[in-house]
Amino acid sequence: MRKPMKGQGLVVVFSLLVCGATSFVVGQRAEAQQKDKVKYNVVYDCGASKVKILSCEGQAADDRCEVLYVNKYSPGGGSRDKLSRAFVMEHYVRKCTPEGGAAPDKDEQAETNKPNKNNEDKDQTREDHAVKEKLALDECSSDDTLIAKSKPTDSMELKSKRAILARYQQRVEAREYWAVGIVFESFQIGPPRTNLRGDTLYHETTPVGAKIYPVKTKFTVCERYDTEIKRTVIDGRKECFKDNFGEWVCASASGDRTISTKYEKVPKWKAK
Repeated sequence: MRKPMKGQGLVVVFSLLVCGATSFVVGQRAEAQQKDKVKYNVVYDCGASKVKILSCEGQAADDRCEVLYVNKYSPGGGSRDKLSRAFVMEHYVRKCTPEGGAAPDKDEQAETNKPNKNNEDKDQTREDHAVKEKLALDECSSDDTLIAKSKPTDSMELKSKRAILARYQQRVEAREYWAVGIVFESFQIGPPRTNLRGDTLYHETTPVGAKIYPVKTKFTVCERYDTEIKRTVIDGRKECFKDNFGEWVCASASGDRTISTKYEKVPKWKAK
């Protein structure tokens, strides 16, 4: 029988050790790569906060990623920021937990085109959002004439009241609170003045020659936050006119002031 050459056994043992170490390193690298895989449009739960990674420009560490900081009081709302991919990976992907476990990223979703838990959660979120909006509108209601569909025959008073309500409604659309309602106690419209050039150009957003109507009114505005209702009584001084786009608007004028403000604590989305 042929005897093994001197040192051949050591070579075999060394080779096996190298192969084992290589397999271990490859396994660790594969595990790290899987962990570092970004899941887009999936909520990452970081404990005190939740974020979504909306998109990344590339794979380099200094490439920018757009991140949404989820507003827990307003589903679908929140603030956005652009951060380096390295920061996103270090602070969100590796340290936070994606909700729903190992949810597929958006590329995998496009390939499979199958319903997933993430889509079901979005549907439920939209349904909950609609319910909350309905409850909020019930608690901060306006007169039916203010929310009815506008008509060419609407009076100037009605158009002015709607314009005042619309200014508060902008903050609802910006998701600062859930709903707004207005109840008018009194409303007077004075004789107009003309928006002329020079020192008498009262509003730059108004065409030259347009009529500007002063309004004196007293009303209560109701603003529904997540667990609180704010009711503010306003001694209003407004100037109403058609702007350069033909929209009827009412801007605050000198003398506009707050009479009183009250806060009402309510159970969070109490049952009706």
